[in-house]
Amino acid sequence: MISAFEIVTRLNKERFSAIARQGSFADLMVCVTDFCKVTKYQKVCLLAMAMLRGVIPVMLESQDCSLTVNGGPEPTADDDPMIKYWFPVLFGFYDVIMNGEDLEIRRL
Repeated sequence: MISAFEIVTRLNKERFSAIARQGSFADLMVCVTDFCKVTKYQKVCLLAMAMLRGVIPVMLESQDCSLTVNGGPEPTADDDPMIKYWFPVLFGFYDVIMNGEDLEIRRL
C-alpha cells in the first residue's frame, strides 16, 4: 500500500505534464482520492489529502492543462478544461467529504 502511494507521488511530481497531456488527469485524481479514504494508514491519507490540495496550483501553472481559452473556437464537452481538470479535483474533495470515514481527513 505504501509503495503504491510512493509510485503515485513520484508520478505526480515527475510526470504531471505527461499525465495531463495524455488525458489521464482524472485517473490520477481518482487514485489520489482513493488514497485519501484509506483508514488503515492515516499518514498516507494525510499525505494524499495534501497532494489533492497541492495539485491545484500545479494544474493552474501547467501549460498542458490549458485552462484559459485564447480566442480559439469554443471547446466541446470533451475538451472543456473545466470538465477535464476542475471537475475531477472538485469531485475528489466531494468524495472524501461524503464517503471518507476518518473525521480528520474529512475536516481537511
